[in-house]
Amino acid sequence: MRKVTYIPESGDLNAEVMTGDELMDATTTVVRTIARDHDTNVTFAGEGAATDGDSVILPTIDGTAKVTRRQALVVGGYANHETLHKLMTDFDRLKPRMRRWHREGRHLTKAMANAIEDVRIEHGGQVLYNGMPKAIDKTSREVNREFIDNIYPQDKSVVEDFGKIGPVAVTWEGRRRLGYPDASLTEALDLLPKDIRKQVEKIVDATMALDHGVSGMGQVNRTKAFDGSIEAAKLAERVVRQHMNKLRKQQQQGQETKGDGQGNGQQGKGQGDDANQCSGDDGQPTQGGDGDDVGSTGRVRVSGDGDTGGEQGEQQTPTSYSNSQEIDEQQSEDDRDSDSDNRGAGGEGTGDEEITEPQPLNAELDQVIKQVSAEINANRPKSSPYIVFAPSEDQVVHWRDDKRIKKHTKHFAESYAELKKMMSSQLGTCRRKLERVLTAMAQTYWENGKRSGRLDVRRNAARIVQFGGNVFRRRTEEASINSALSILIDLSGSMSGDKLQLSAQASIAIAEALEPVGVPLEVSGHHTMLTTKTSQAHHQRTNFDPTYGRLQNIKMPIFKGFEDSLSICRSAMGAIPYYAYGANADGDAIMMAAKRLLDRREERKVLLVLSDGSPAYSSETKCEHQHTRDCVEWCRANGIRIVGLGILDDSVRRYYPEYIVINNIAEFASTYVDQVAKLLVDTDGRDSELMQTSVRKGTKFA
Repeated sequence: MRKVTYIPESGDLNAEVMTGDELMDATTTVVRTIARDHDTNVTFAGEGAATDGDSVILPTIDGTAKVTRRQALVVGGYANHETLHKLMTDFDRLKPRMRRWHREGRHLTKAMANAIEDVRIEHGGQVLYNGMPKAIDKTSREVNREFIDNIYPQDKSVVEDFGKIGPVAVTWEGRRRLGYPDASLTEALDLLPKDIRKQVEKIVDATMALDHGVSGMGQVNRTKAFDGSIEAAKLAERVVRQHMNKLRKQQQQGQETKGDGQGNGQQGKGQGDDANQCSGDDGQPTQGGDGDDVGSTGRVRVSGDGDTGGEQGEQQTPTSYSNSQEIDEQQSEDDRDSDSDNRGAGGEGTGDEEITEPQPLNAELDQVIKQVSAEINANRPKSSPYIVFAPSEDQVVHWRDDKRIKKHTKHFAESYAELKKMMSSQLGTCRRKLERVLTAMAQTYWENGKRSGRLDVRRNAARIVQFGGNVFRRRTEEASINSALSILIDLSGSMSGDKLQLSAQASIAIAEALEPVGVPLEVSGHHTMLTTKTSQAHHQRTNFDPTYGRLQNIKMPIFKGFEDSLSICRSAMGAIPYYAYGANADGDAIMMAAKRLLDRREERKVLLVLSDGSPAYSSETKCEHQHTRDCVEWCRANGIRIVGLGILDDSVRRYYPEYIVINNIAEFASTYVDQVAKLLVDTDGRDSELMQTSVRKGTKFA
């Protein structure tokens, strides 16, 4: 057994160490690293937690919430566990079995299969990455403590019922053997009766022998791993079949004891009619079985033919669950898929008595991750009641990766040329105004130590006499521009037509004017959409309280990146008038653009937001207007000069302390483009401290 570095229980685990955004970013990175697939989709959506073989799905976490170290470890551990499922579990072949179990009400079989598979993949994960037990230990601990501290004290008899405790006990024993250090595993196992613990240990013996497909660090043979997941499901079916056979024997003995002396035991063989009549009197199986979970719709047919094999008597636990001990396994499990298949003891008799598979305790980690995410969201700032339903599904798509732009490159290039032609005179005006502002701000100084230029006699007299080099000086002019500019365009459906064309013209005018001076410029847009993962999460919701500030996702196409020269992305810029779609979640889009802008090294950062009206998108909290104002103030507080440009609409005055309204491109070129240039050189004399604290009152920008 490998030694695991333990993260001890201490007060440090309750210290706040990051925000929700940082936790989601870190979790996504770790999952993609473990999965060896940097395209793995990590979805934070709704309240669900699972993996479907393609994506790792986690509950929504508020980006502004404070996260403790313990919470981060629990979320990260669960993500690691689900990533192992993605690597080693054959979902395509298991789904038909799972559907069949669900259809037949085979609760214990399903729970046992999940428990065995969890141990199997974590066994492989221990080989795949030595630190995996350490990563999952805190997640496991939360599940264990929930049982020890809350469930067990309310019903101590639960540990005496294998049908209820069996699956979760398998995970306890399995993780104990894998070296998980938390003491809660031993504490939970010590609560089990000796016979049940012995049975659990034998199941884990067989589980540890299953092939996980991992041959070394970072090396997974997925064919072997997937085959192992099918063997895990078969093992679960054998375990539960033996358990249900045992219950049938106990029930038959109880019926014989209560019989009227008319040969019930003989009639039970092959017929079962009198057995049915006897059980109908009390309506319950006898003590010691899980059949008293009568609310289940699942059923196991009990034949009077006796055991098929592998049982030595009702009080005996199975001696082995290895693949060599087959119980009625002559047929392939994959071939026995019909609804009419009898899976209790494999009998063929008619009139057999039916007992149901019990509903076991939840042995999976998803419950605790839901609780932890709820705790994190409850810890968000009171001033930020805004939670996005599926923040991980928001998309930033660079023009190089945009299939639509690739497909219509020629058409969009022609569109750019046409837009430029339509405002040729205005482009000249924009350039002249920009040059005038930059010239006024230019700084002139002499650079010494040059090999050519004007002879610098005063500083280099001795070197001149000695025929030294580098004795000249040159005058240099440098504009005081240390700025980055981002243009964010509302691409919602209401912008289609003249408004989006005007937005494209204004963006092109600024880009063409700034290109010669090399000011970093990004031009992006935004609209809402609904991704497949988000749609699925909506359908799986169980809590419909007005919780989420935004239900839809945002798509942000990048028409020109900061590092892109204008010459290579003109076709992308020409696509702007054709991108109207969906609604506009202005506040969230502003945050996305602002965070990209903050990554720039330039001292001054300017964000121009082009919009034709108020934010309008699907929200349960109906706080989109205040949220937009909050995001604008966040930008100002973080050193970003943000200005709203109203496109044929003055609604921007409601959200932006600084704004202008554009009615046509000629007005923009003649009146406002020099103001944009002044933003880049910060000539308004505004005190930087006031900008940081957002004290400045909102006034019209002109």
